[in-house]
Amino acid sequence: MSDDQIQVTDTDGGKMVICPEYFDISVASEFQQTLINLLNEKPEKITFDVASVEILDTSIGQISCAFMRDAEKEGIDAEWKNASESVCQSVQLLGLEDFMKLESN
Repeated sequence: MSDDQIQVTDTDGGKMVICPEYFDISVASEFQQTLINLLNEKPEKITFDVASVEILDTSIGQISCAFMRDAEKEGIDAEWKNASESVCQSVQLLGLEDFMKLESN
């Protein structure tokens, strides 16, 4: 996997989305399509591993918030784990703490 691609793997009862180092507008379209596909699959749980993320921008924040809302409506448990300090700071600066379930390192 290249460091600038989104990877989806199967987990026990769900899916793991491994997010790239530069999680920004350059992967926003790919990320949105990945999330649409996941909503259509309806796994029990979706975990976003953001351990490698150094940059998270507004476009990803907006897509993520819409997805978290849609996942909740579909009864899908979605969470973000291994959030680095930079991810936590980005989410806070964007004012998205209430929309994204973050588990920090």
